[in-house]
Order: sequence, then C-alpha cells, then structure tokens
Amino acid sequence: MILFFYNCSGGVSIKTLIKNGVIVNYDSTIKGHILVENGVIKRIFSKEYEGLNNDFEELLKKSYDDLLGECEVIDAEGNFIFPGFIDAHTHPGLPEDLGFYKETDDFYTETKAALIGGTTTIVDFAEQEKGQRLIDALNKRKKRYEGKANCKYAFHVAITEVQDDLYNQLVEIKNEGVNSVKLYTTYGMKLGNDHILKVMDCCSKLNMVVLVHCEEDSIINYCKDNLNYSKQRPWQAEQTMVNTIINFSRLTDCTCYICHVSSKESAHAIKNAKEQGVKVYMETCPQYLILNSDKYSTPSAEMTKFILSPPLREKEDNEALIKACLEGITDVISTDHCAFLYKEHKEKYFKDLNKAAKGIPGIQLRVSLIYDLLVEKYGLNPKDLVKLLSYNPAKILSLEDRGYIKEGNSADIVIWEREKFKVTMDIIKEGTDYSPYEGMELTGRPKYVFINGQAIKG
Repeated sequence: MILFFYNCSGGVSIKTLIKNGVIVNYDSTIKGHILVENGVIKRIFSKEYEGLNNDFEELLKKSYDDLLGECEVIDAEGNFIFPGFIDAHTHPGLPEDLGFYKETDDFYTETKAALIGGTTTIVDFAEQEKGQRLIDALNKRKKRYEGKANCKYAFHVAITEVQDDLYNQLVEIKNEGVNSVKLYTTYGMKLGNDHILKVMDCCSKLNMVVLVHCEEDSIINYCKDNLNYSKQRPWQAEQTMVNTIINFSRLTDCTCYICHVSSKESAHAIKNAKEQGVKVYMETCPQYLILNSDKYSTPSAEMTKFILSPPLREKEDNEALIKACLEGITDVISTDHCAFLYKEHKEKYFKDLNKAAKGIPGIQLRVSLIYDLLVEKYGLNPKDLVKLLSYNPAKILSLEDRGYIKEGNSADIVIWEREKFKVTMDIIKEGTDYSPYEGMELTGRPKYVFINGQAIKG
C-alpha cells in the first residue's frame, strides 16, 4: 500500500496521469485514464466518456507523446478510482472542548488519519457559546485549523442559543460558505421545540440544511438510572424526536438531516417520510451497521470503549440499517468521530457511565469498513458506495468541485485496491489509544490519495 499525505500549507503541484483504472462515480463506471494538472482534473480518456469518439487510441497515444518527460504516470490497473471521500460528521478536538485532557493535536492527527483512510474532506462543527454570534463561533473554529490540517475541511455551525437576529446571523454564515446548521435535542446545548421551529423556518427561507441530533431529553432523564447502557438512551428517545423533526420539516418546508440514525424504528419513520415527500435526509454510521449492544454485556471496563450516543442497538437494528443502505433510504454514512482515550476518558468511569466520554473513533477506517461490509459482503454497487460516502455529502452540503470525477473538478482522488488487512493499533493513526474495530479483518483500502492533484508523501 502506498499512501500520500496532502499538506494544506503548501506543496509543489505536479502533472499526473492515472491510467488503466476503473473510474467510479455515483452514476457511472468506466475504464479509463485521468490527466491531473494544476490541481484539477484536466482530461478523462475513455471510450465511454462523453465527448470522445472512435479515435480514442490515437488520441491517447498522441497525448502520451505530448506528456512524456513531464508527467508522473501511475498505473491503476485492477483498481477503482473513486472521488475523494467526504466525512460529513466529525468532531476533532471534542475531548479538549469538553474539558478532557489530551496531549495529541486533534486537528493534525485526525485529518491525517482521515486522509490515510481515503477521506479528503471532513466536516466539523463550529459550536456557538452562550451569547456568541454564529459568525464568531465559525471564525473561532476556523482558527483552530490554521497550519494543522492534512486534508480539506468545512463546517456546520451548531446553534445552542437562538438570538433575536437569528435570520441575519444565518445570512452571515451562509455568505461565508456554510450551508448547514446543527441542533441538539439533548445535552446542555439543547434547544426547545419553539426555538427549533424558529431555526427551521429561517433555514427554509435561506435554503439551508438543518442537522439534528435526535434524542428526546425527557426520556433520557427518565431512563438515566438503568444499569444497561443501551436502555439509558433507548430507541424510543431517538424515534420520538425523529418523528417530531419530520413533522417540523413538513410544517416549515425545511430540509432536515437526521444524524447518526441507530434504530430500525427511526429508519422506518424516515423511509415513510421520504415516500410522503418530506425533505429529510438520513445519516447513519459504521458503528450502527457493524457493532451492537452485545458490547455492553461484558462485565468489565472494556465495555466503556463502546459508550456513545445514541448507543449501540440490537443485531436486528444492524440488519435494518444495512437494508436501508442497500435500498437507498440512507443518504450518508459518516463517523461522528470522537477520538477519546480509553485509559483517560472511559475506563476509569466504568462504575459511573454518566461520566464516561460518549463517543468513539473511526475516521480512518470508515471507507474500508463500509466497502468491506456493503460492497464485499452484500454486493452493493461501487457506484452506490460513492453516493453514500462522497457524492451525497458534497451535494447536500454544497461542497463544490467535490464528490464527482469529471473534467474541471478538483483532483481529489482515491485509487482503491481490494487488499485484505487486519485492524491493529500499529496502523491506527487517530489520536486515541484504542479502536472499536481492533482485530477485524477487512478488504479494501487506499493505494494512493490525492487532494487538488497533489500527491505529497508524508
């Protein structure tokens, strides 16, 4: 496996010809060659590519003659060529934000880990503090990334307080390229239903997307003393708020994005809403497809590795969510990545799970996990993999020039090989001391990764 790391602070642009690969977009699969120049996809050579005629071989030969001596050539024979993958839901720096001590530089390590796994863009959250304007929250978060990012990044703005001039503040962040906001229905930053409706009404008028963490806080409070962690935050809490947000979307005509769907009941509610024309997107995560509540049955501190919210559900929920991915109900698979430390932030709270850090890592392995599960095991078409992990996030969040391999787009490209490997901690570069997927054997990982056409060795 050969990996390249992009340094956003600089690097020399080189001309590259990627030849003989299978170019996969959400709507097409063609055998061909890609010329990358000055950070963009300059030309696609293929008998099947729109605009080329039967003189393909002569055109290709002439192009080779013109390029020899000044172009790096990479042979992708037998490999897929994917558009750079996008993780639409990540939390670099969250441990520090919540007061947990970490020596690791989250923004450097997490963006590097993302890139190793083929993710060329992550989307983080600029969280509003009480009394703070949304634009100030955005600018503050941007500064945390300066000089530290190894991949591209974008932001949602998390609204934790609805101020009188909300509409004007939304216009400000939209003018800065942010087209999505995040709302919580639990935790200390939760909004009441009246404020959620106000946000959705404003966002509907501005054609902005509203992401929602759906868990009904009153149900969580009612169940908080249950000794079974999955029952502390039961599926009823998620489904109740999913139904509420769906109805709010109907009422306001706002486009909503339900985050980290974990239960079959929520998936069913979203499927019905989509069939009725409600503007709702569904996101799930690898952990809800692969892991289940059996992880909580181990009477040891090991179970704290899997504390997250929403919690892991039952095997039948895994099956229902996989089916939703295969049938096109799921729109996006993200990670909700939070690189807490097992020894420092989880294990010591085994006897008091309410204090244990809620979140798991996964930014590096996301694409391999989903490729192995859905493509290799369930036969998902690689085009649909691109749709879930690249094209849809780019389209939903208005990330221009990404999510699709075509002439003129940014050369964010992943050459993918069907290599088998075992997940061990020596290959994990996330800023954490464990992986919830350690020991798994997977098929599929990047051979080369490019951002803006730059393949800079790390």
